[in-house]
Amino acid sequence: GPVVDLALPWRKVSPWSAETPALYELEVSLRDDVGDVLETFRFWVGFRRIEIRDRELLVNGTAILIRGVNRHDHHPDSGRVMTREDIQKDILQMKRHNINAIRTSHYPNASCFYDLCDELGMYVVDEANIEAHHHYARLGNEPVWANQFLSRGQRMVERDKNHPSIILWSMGNETGFGPNHMAMTGWIKQYDPSRPIHNENAICEQGVQRLWNENQQGSDVICPMYPSVDDIIQHAKTSDDPRPLIMCEFAHAMGNSCGNLKEYWDAVETWHGLQGGFVWEWKDHGIRAESNGIEYWAYGGDFGEDRHDLNFVCDGLCWPDGAPHSSLIEYKKVIQPISVTQRSKHYRLTNKHDHIDLSGYDVSWYLLADGEVQRQGKLKPFKTPPGFYEDFNIDVGELAADRESVLRIEFRLREASNWAKSGHLVAWDQFLIGKSKKSERQSRGGETPVRHSSGRLSTDDLAVTFDNNNIRTVEVA
Repeated sequence: GPVVDLALPWRKVSPWSAETPALYELEVSLRDDVGDVLETFRFWVGFRRIEIRDRELLVNGTAILIRGVNRHDHHPDSGRVMTREDIQKDILQMKRHNINAIRTSHYPNASCFYDLCDELGMYVVDEANIEAHHHYARLGNEPVWANQFLSRGQRMVERDKNHPSIILWSMGNETGFGPNHMAMTGWIKQYDPSRPIHNENAICEQGVQRLWNENQQGSDVICPMYPSVDDIIQHAKTSDDPRPLIMCEFAHAMGNSCGNLKEYWDAVETWHGLQGGFVWEWKDHGIRAESNGIEYWAYGGDFGEDRHDLNFVCDGLCWPDGAPHSSLIEYKKVIQPISVTQRSKHYRLTNKHDHIDLSGYDVSWYLLADGEVQRQGKLKPFKTPPGFYEDFNIDVGELAADRESVLRIEFRLREASNWAKSGHLVAWDQFLIGKSKKSERQSRGGETPVRHSSGRLSTDDLAVTFDNNNIRTVEVA
């Protein structure tokens, strides 16, 4: 049918970003020749600009860091079926843990997901429903699949194009790289030149061969899976590729994992051209089950099936019901958007936000002696712009000579937002500013005798009692 291309100059609009998700309600009406309304559409829109320049992904002219996670639809009781409330719970939990980006691994999500990301402020890599894990090299090259590739890419873009939260189009997951991908990529670039293309297989053929500096027409970002810290640092040092590196999957969160998140993030914050990535993945895919009156999370093999992946589906930052694993708490700390470092005669606060200053935070300090709060106070409000630092001092008073003294500094939301209550803790740092005589004696070396008796471990200073039947700690004294 007919297409109307209309440009309207709007002045003084507030730009949309994950930190400032400004939305405007747009109403479009179709009228007949006499002016009667035939049809009306009303929806929310945001104004923002996406660019890639000098190895940086820019939102509204500013380089951003992707503090991201891969997300599958999963509910412990209904499986892949999720309500709007279920999806909102996921996104709110992410926001409260400083996550600012989601890759929709490995399919477009329900429309309400994008509405919520627009509203709450979350960057999205929207991924086409193209996944051929076992047959990497075949589907992208076989002509019989060409129409399917193109159709799935077109339908994703046509449906989701008006969502400001979407900053990259992804060409699918682990499907090799071939002419079918390039046909889809070419159509999307022509139809929507405002968003870059993401395609891991263009830079890492069949998930094995590294091609990070090749196939620039196939992917606008270098988006490897599971590179080492040394890999990405070496790339930043030696490559002259103009594209930013954003890890589409890293830090596989299975079991007792995610132990080197800090090393990854130190590299991201240090080296030009590295812009973060997406942890694999958000949630364990366990199903709520019960045995002998005890509830547990069931996974592969728990349903009598012969072929399964054991616990390989339980590789998330949180439990199936959304309760955080320790790795999620660690990730929140590592990617926090405010940091404080201890200098020789003062403290230095750095605003790591991309688009907002620190005027929305209350800053408090606490002096702890052996873990107990001795004194506390509030600092003046900071208005440090994004990307800048500010030095300050704190007079904590006299320290206890016989106790370990720690200074803790916290940053909390001054006012409630649409994703957290007033007082929500966003960032914190702490510093050892005084050692006790006891800890100094212990630091000189020597062994501490440990006694074991009937589920109780004890030293001269500490005792831990275990419940041997339920395998849990019941008392620490």
